[in-house]
Amino acid sequence: MNLQGWFATKNTQKILRSAVKRQRSQRKLQLLLCGITRLVVKWLPDEMVRERDWIGLTERFLDGELSDEYVREYRRLPVTAEVDALRWITPEWRATFVLQCAIGYDQKLETVEQAIEMGGLIHDDLAHEGYSLEGYRLQVCDIIRELYAPPDLQYRHQPNFTGGGILLPDGSTFHIPENAKLIADGIQHDHAFDRLPILADALEDANLTDRPLLDHLRHGTHHRRGCWAFDIIMGRS
Repeated sequence: MNLQGWFATKNTQKILRSAVKRQRSQRKLQLLLCGITRLVVKWLPDEMVRERDWIGLTERFLDGELSDEYVREYRRLPVTAEVDALRWITPEWRATFVLQCAIGYDQKLETVEQAIEMGGLIHDDLAHEGYSLEGYRLQVCDIIRELYAPPDLQYRHQPNFTGGGILLPDGSTFHIPENAKLIADGIQHDHAFDRLPILADALEDANLTDRPLLDHLRHGTHHRRGCWAFDIIMGRS
């Protein structure tokens, strides 16, 4: 997929496979599943109020804010409405399936594709109520574009024994200044993605000239855990 197609497509399978081919990351796939779950969370059965907390807990765990032991214990709690216990295909059944994909372990590309399809079926079935399958697919593509860098842009963290820093797509190396690290840490701690433009300013003041990375930090909307530009600064994959 070329750059123009990356930003224009509404084909969820095509953009997802392009992204995963370039960056195989279990964390990114699970964050994507959490994002998809948030698109269908309103259809979870009413008795699953407690299970809704799992989305946020899983995201915090993936960012290292919760211990593995805590999350494992939380996930041992029985799901109130098991998918197999529902006798017919309903939005509630499909939303429950998507949630269970998001909070599971060892997600695969096929699992994500199934979850995306389930969410799409909800929106398609309820088109008469004003929901849009096309709009849903665009939202999914936007989440993927938030989590994965555009094609042909490769960023790599250099090991400390070689001097550290970020290897940029143009072949140059950029070292993150201390003030930018402090800003990034504050954004992470407060989950305050509205402050990403401030981080972009600090990086540019330190002579970072990578326009795609700076522009993404500054676009100011729909940022979430796993933002590809912020992950690069934080040293996550």
